[in-house]
Amino acid sequence: MVLDPENNAYYHNKETGDASREHPHVPRVRDDVQDMIAHDEKMERERLEALNPLSPEERAAKQKKAGKRAIKQANEMVMLDLKKAFGSPDVEDVKRDSSVEGYYTVDPMEVIYAYQKLGINPNKISEKRYMWMARMCVVCGIPEGWSRGEDKEDKKKGLLRQYRLETWENEKLFVSELPAFKFWKSVLKAAREDDAVSDESRVVVEADWNMFVKDKTGRAYFYDFFERITTFTDGGTDDVEEEEPEKVEEEDVPEKAEEAEEEGGTKLKNLLSQPVCTEAMIKELASDSNISWKDVQQNGKMKDFLKTTLLEDLPDGFVRYITPEGKNHYYSASKNISTYRNPRAEGVQVRHEKAMERKKKIKLNQRLTRRQTMAMDKAIMKQAAHVAQARLMEHNKEITEAR
Repeated sequence: MVLDPENNAYYHNKETGDASREHPHVPRVRDDVQDMIAHDEKMERERLEALNPLSPEERAAKQKKAGKRAIKQANEMVMLDLKKAFGSPDVEDVKRDSSVEGYYTVDPMEVIYAYQKLGINPNKISEKRYMWMARMCVVCGIPEGWSRGEDKEDKKKGLLRQYRLETWENEKLFVSELPAFKFWKSVLKAAREDDAVSDESRVVVEADWNMFVKDKTGRAYFYDFFERITTFTDGGTDDVEEEEPEKVEEEDVPEKAEEAEEEGGTKLKNLLSQPVCTEAMIKELASDSNISWKDVQQNGKMKDFLKTTLLEDLPDGFVRYITPEGKNHYYSASKNISTYRNPRAEGVQVRHEKAMERKKKIKLNQRLTRRQTMAMDKAIMKQAAHVAQARLMEHNKEITEAR
């Protein structure tokens, strides 16, 4: 448990870095309580049904109603997770993020199924900018606890996929669309409403809207959704034979696997131990140090200095924490100090103020030197004018005497 500078408690996981105002045991206890309530409700329903038997029609209607309610609850739970991960289209713009894992390695055929379900037409220029949403439907995949059943052929709608939540009691209960499709449909609807008033001639389509990458070989290619043709960026074809993996004797497998695991763990540990310095952290340190962000952007050396300072260890035993709201705060157990201000900021501010004083002195000296130089130049010019005037008078006098 950690206290922020406002003396509000929250819980911090040292291994993952996650923070929450809620006690770590609360979710587990809440789930246990929900399971107990569900079990009691089920027992009560069975008891009432035993006392008042339902007709087959009533039982079927009740199961159908319960199935709709179960689908709605399952959709709402997944929708909440998706809104937390990508944002809510009702209150904010959900932007394209191609850095999401699996964005380029998805199967184009899966993307075709997704854009058909979403109602996107990639053959129209104005619709190509929405294709990333179809990708995201595929990237989101099948949520935890869900499974895919056998595909079903519908006379009107064609081939339908069937998904179900494993906790559903009714084994015949399936849905043809995952909750992710409902979420990205709402994102697509919001985007179309925002773009309705835009000029279609100014539509910007990303150059990589139809670019994919082979998951195994890492080869990039473009996929033509109209002609269903694959074009590799390296000019090759999809028939390139992959190198066969080196055969390893069975007795060497455990040892090599252990070495690989140890090497991978070491790399991951080294990667996680490397200090991270983002633009937001630099901006925060500048603000804490009373330095204008505009000055930082105009002065590359100052920005490098702030970045170098952030990569150094925190002073006086301070430890950095992140509140559940995403705000940095720093705590020193030895001094019993908790503050939102970066402990490095005081030293940075002192050094910055000294630098500004030196800069003022240098400017003042330059101004004085410039004024002295201008005064000397004026004096020299004035003296030169006097000399020239004296020579002219002497010359005129010689001419008069000669006459």
